[in-house]
Amino acid sequence: MTTGKDALSMSVIRRPALGLLPLLLLAASGCAFSPPLFSPSSTAAAAPQSSATGVVRASHDESSPPSEVLSSEGQPDEPTGWAALAPENVSKTFKKAIGKGPSQPYAKQRFEEAEKLFDEKQYAAAAKKYAEAADRWPDSALEEDALFMRAESLFFDDRYSDANDLYGELLKKYGNSRHLDKAVQRQFLIAQYWIEHDEKSPNLPVTPNLTDKTRPWFDPHGNAIAAYDSIRMNDPRGNLADDATMAAANAYFVKRRYEEADYHYGLIRSEYPKSEHLVQAYLLGLQCKLKLYQGPDYDGKVLNEAEELIDQMLLQFPDQLRDERDRLLRSKAEVRAQLALREWNRAQFYEKNKYFGAAKFHYDIVMKEYPGTPFAKQSEERLAALGGLPDNPPDRFEFLNYVFGQPSGKAARR
Repeated sequence: MTTGKDALSMSVIRRPALGLLPLLLLAASGCAFSPPLFSPSSTAAAAPQSSATGVVRASHDESSPPSEVLSSEGQPDEPTGWAALAPENVSKTFKKAIGKGPSQPYAKQRFEEAEKLFDEKQYAAAAKKYAEAADRWPDSALEEDALFMRAESLFFDDRYSDANDLYGELLKKYGNSRHLDKAVQRQFLIAQYWIEHDEKSPNLPVTPNLTDKTRPWFDPHGNAIAAYDSIRMNDPRGNLADDATMAAANAYFVKRRYEEADYHYGLIRSEYPKSEHLVQAYLLGLQCKLKLYQGPDYDGKVLNEAEELIDQMLLQFPDQLRDERDRLLRSKAEVRAQLALREWNRAQFYEKNKYFGAAKFHYDIVMKEYPGTPFAKQSEERLAALGGLPDNPPDRFEFLNYVFGQPSGKAARR
């Protein structure tokens, strides 16, 4: 199996392919679909493994601009009173008591040792040294770099789950990190690897992974989606934000989880209107809504949304969807027929219970709003048949008024 330094170290991200649409539609229709396992090393050259350390070394040169992070050069005053009993402060106090408190010289020394180990491709040992460096000089540019390089070490050691978690921790603490682009790129690659491995060898989410360190212990598909979402939330206007959102939507679609897929396709349409995936997001979003509709006895909101999507596509993409126009028009006719059926069923219910006024109201809706459907002609016939009938059934308990008298006050107004 292709792993870390061979499978994921690459200079070009493989974005969600526009040609994926037919395969997703096949998956939605029930056809089997098994794409080949992603092997980036066969399509792109591996990135030099020393490039990450070069960036970090430059960041510590005296001539380089200072990092936009809180520096520990001036350590805050030690907490006193009840604040000293907070869990994070107790931990800091304990570390200081045993000689492991903040120390910039010690942290720099460990960082330099870690860089040497990284250059020698001793990634596991380097990760431990970077962890020490980050721990001994917190809230600083050095910690920011140490967290990133520790994640890089874990990445090149093929421990993708730990690396992904650490990239997320870095971006949570340092939202404007200088390593943002590289961190989200790594997360994207890791998520792609997990998704394609899961498609090749699917397992239940609760199935434990005890042998492959490149995958998480449980639920690689769910962890991949979380990585895609992390990219969108931590770098919402970055180059990979729309790609990650589309990849998450496609992953849900292939799993037939149409509600989650529809949500992510909706994000593409609303948050990334200039994305190259916009047309796909409309087409596949329409498929999701049609799949989510459960019948005339259930909520029809998705049908109204589907009709709205079709109208938007016909208006916004006349050239891109020229070949799809006939199919979209057929889909619109089917959607309108389903909406008409819902009104027809309501009318039939009221007619059966002799509420002829309500029945005529819904038959009239079918005639006026859905004139091209098979139910329009039938509604016209039923309206003619109900023309002289009373709007409401007779009151079979009217005799009670003679026994108890006419109601008065609030009861009379009800």
